[in-house]
Order: sequence, then structure tokens, then C-alpha cells
Amino acid sequence: VARTLEEMKEAKRRRDELIIDKINETREMHWQSQRNALEAKRRGNAVSSRAVAEEQLRASRAQKSCAQLLTNQKADFEAQLDEAYRQSASIEQRMEGLRERNRQLELQMTKEKTEFEKQKKEMVQKLRKQSAAFRTFSNLLDEPWLDA
Repeated sequence: VARTLEEMKEAKRRRDELIIDKINETREMHWQSQRNALEAKRRGNAVSSRAVAEEQLRASRAQKSCAQLLTNQKADFEAQLDEAYRQSASIEQRMEGLRERNRQLELQMTKEKTEFEKQKKEMVQKLRKQSAAFRTFSNLLDEPWLDA
């Protein structure tokens, strides 16, 4: 989950870098077209205001298109990030449930083990008493005075 979140953060960072790069590229194209127009004007090859306006309109459309695309991608990435957060929360909730069940099972096992040890101890004591009684009885049967 943490790895997925890190990947999502990295993807968001890369997306933001791409947005900035695209915006800078569009601005650079716009500035270059204006510089070209000014230089042509200085050389005497006057560019008509209509041609400049058309170039600016094309650059503006390209910039708007790029901005719209990047906005859509940003929305998609944010939706993916939200989904990853929801999945993470769901997994964390399930993990907490499993941890609680594990604690209950460990407690139950401890109780059962304690009870088993107690029963084992009682049985060993009972077996020792019975063994001692049988030895005593056997010794009594082996006595010579009993034969008479």
C-alpha cells in the first residue's frame, strides 16, 4: 500500500513537471513568434498585424488545448490517488480486524495451554499415587509371611 502511494505521488510529481514543461514550451513558442515578428519588422519585411494575430490565435488555441489535456490528466491522477487512498484505508481496516482476531486466538491458545498443563500435572500426580499404591501392593504380595 505504501509503495502504491509512493508510486502515485511520483506520478503526480511527474505530471506536474510535464504540465510546467508544456506551459513553458507554449510560452517559449509564443515569445519566439513575437520575436520573429519583431525581427522581420526590423529587417523591413513587415509582418501584417493579421498574420501576427493569426499566429497568436494559433498559439493561444494550442496552449488552451494543452492546458485542457493536462487538466484532464491531473483529474485522472487525482481520482487514481483517491482510489489508492480508499483501498489503503480498506486494507488497513481489514488488517486491524485480523490483528484483533489474532490477539483473540493467541489468548485462547494461552488459556488452552495453561489448562492442558494443569490437567497434565494432575494426571502425573495421580499416576504417581497409583504407581506408589501398586508398588506397595506388589511388595505386600511378595512378602513370605503371606504364603502361610
